[in-house]
Amino acid sequence: MEQLYLTMAYQAAGIIYLIVGLLTVIGDKDNKNRLSFFIVCMTYAAWALYTSLMNASVEPKYMLVFFDIRRFFKLMTYPRCYYFYSGCPA
Repeated sequence: MEQLYLTMAYQAAGIIYLIVGLLTVIGDKDNKNRLSFFIVCMTYAAWALYTSLMNASVEPKYMLVFFDIRRFFKLMTYPRCYYFYSGCPA
């Protein structure tokens, strides 16, 4: 039963990240950092959704596939991967 709650929590977090990122990129046209925030929100959304798929998978081979995809999006959330989008120096 805990697995179901974790899956639903990760799905809700992914949808919230998706909505916040889209609202930021659509609504705030004057801010220069909106694109970098959008990219970070999308990587967090993908990470959360693939984590929910990993928790919901029944077979171990699918769980490992979702785990590898999730690890890629987790690595993309580190600042070295997206600092060049914001326009600030390294």
